[in-house]
Amino acid sequence: DGKSHPAHISTYMHPIFLRYVKRWYKKVMPIIKDYQIANDKAIIMMQLCNEIAFYYWFSAEGDYSQACLRYYHTFLKKFYKNIKELNQGYGTDYKHFDEVVPPKGKATNKKGYIKYRDWHLFYRWYYARYLSYLFKEIKRYNININTNLLSH
Repeated sequence: DGKSHPAHISTYMHPIFLRYVKRWYKKVMPIIKDYQIANDKAIIMMQLCNEIAFYYWFSAEGDYSQACLRYYHTFLKKFYKNIKELNQGYGTDYKHFDEVVPPKGKATNKKGYIKYRDWHLFYRWYYARYLSYLFKEIKRYNININTNLLSH
């Protein structure tokens, strides 16, 4: 719906957020590079992103920003052969994928569950793209240590 997330969470793949990631990496990655195990130093591993979806789960709200919705529509185009197939599952009459609105509220029937299934699968796909972006950025600094996603 284009509104801010109630917890004021960043949209991971938004160009402005990614610009700040690059600025942060520009400062911190040279330090990590100098102190990585390959240089006989102490850093043996780094975490790509801490609890990537925690605030979304905690607030029970998805990211409905325009930037995220563009990724959602791209995902749906890849997931479904055509808009007719999506409409059959959703019980809708969309003309284009860009019209599809993500689910909100409770699912009360099979079609509602299908929408939520797609929303959930979208997030897996979306987070994979974000993590891939982070990993590629880290590799640009010639950092050769193990990475992980969550270290509890």
